[in-house]
Amino acid sequence: TSGGRIQVWDLPSQSLVCTLFDDGNYKPTVIRGSRDGRYLATGSYSGIVNIYNAHMLTEDSKPIH
Repeated sequence: TSGGRIQVWDLPSQSLVCTLFDDGNYKPTVIRGSRDGRYLATGSYSGIVNIYNAHMLTEDSKPIH
């Protein structure tokens, strides 16, 4: 992460899936995927937690919660 930007990678293929701007988080400090792979959650020291639909990530993705 850098300045709120998050790079999402596909590890098996070692390819960049997308780079998205984490809405409201200037410097995300925690990134976690759900066990079923459906969601991506981000958090920061500001107390903001964003949840994204992991199957629909794009550069313009907005949090679903």
